Amino acid sequence: MQLIEVSKTYGVEQALRPISFEVRNGEFLTILGPSGSGKTTVLRLIGGFTQVSSGRIMIDNRDITLLPANRRPCNTVFQDYALFPHKTAASNIGYGLMVRGLRRSEIDTKVSDALRLVGLEAMGNKYPIQLSGGQQQRIALARSLVCEPRVLLLDEPLSALDADMRRQMQQFLKKIQRDIKTTFILVTHDQEEAIILSDRIAVMSGGKLEQIGTPHEVYYYPQSYFVATFLGDNNLMEGTVLAGGVIDLPIGRVGDAGAGRRADEKIFAAIRPERISLDRTAVPGKINIASRVVDISFTGAISTVRIVPDALPSQSFLIKAMSSRWIEGLAAGQSIHTVIDPADLSIFSREAI
Repeated sequence: MQLIEVSKTYGVEQALRPISFEVRNGEFLTILGPSGSGKTTVLRLIGGFTQVSSGRIMIDNRDITLLPANRRPCNTVFQDYALFPHKTAASNIGYGLMVRGLRRSEIDTKVSDALRLVGLEAMGNKYPIQLSGGQQQRIALARSLVCEPRVLLLDEPLSALDADMRRQMQQFLKKIQRDIKTTFILVTHDQEEAIILSDRIAVMSGGKLEQIGTPHEVYYYPQSYFVATFLGDNNLMEGTVLAGGVIDLPIGRVGDAGAGRRADEKIFAAIRPERISLDRTAVPGKINIASRVVDISFTGAISTVRIVPDALPSQSFLIKAMSSRWIEGLAAGQSIHTVIDPADLSIFSREAI
């Protein structure tokens, strides 16, 4: 599936700037962003519930941009499930097949298969009010999958579930998508959910596609200030590109990190807390930073240590490290070496704010 320069405006308000990306067949893609970022607009445009202002939407090399929702090879699982309260679980699942005019025997077979797929074979005669939130969510999923869509759209379907049920359903969604190999596109504001479920994540902000990549790429190598600060904890510092691509940072100079950038360009460098090491001595080939411990917090298996580099006294860095006797032995005010591998730095222009 492809979105080609797709945009959406409402009068003078641009809800979605032109965006282009491809969703691979059988992929689990998550569109992640805060409220108002444009993520739900993208889902509605794909599903045909809202018409594009410009651009094209392609599925299997077929232009579906102008097709109504009921003629698109997509089905949607909504946040509120939208189950018919007066119909049984089986009748809810089979409703779309009935509308399409399938024979009763064929509907019954497909509904049975769908109930088995979501692990609710014994619940077909139950009404929605008799089902738990997680079971209702599975019925809504079965209803969407029974029609064998090319693309399944998921509009924050887990947001109404409690924490334990949400974790269970995340694992269930991931397993079922791997089993049936249907393309899933999920919209969520939950960062952890996006990382757990996705093959790739498209991060959005202010109607703009900020970055798309694997969870590892988006998490460890953000390409904009927004992604670096929205997705988990990050340590950021300002720097300048020198001749030859050398990056001049307050903690030292990094060779080749700015290759391809113009000299004197102002940049940000980001480093995740778990990628800063604590050491008693300098490590050759790394960025070695003389620092002072400000605070230590024991939080179980992982401890957080806040330090202030001697070369950057106005800024503190957060470090996350496995708890150990040595970590527990640290004390506020203690001098220590902190070590960064230059390969773990993510560099992006200050213009990417």
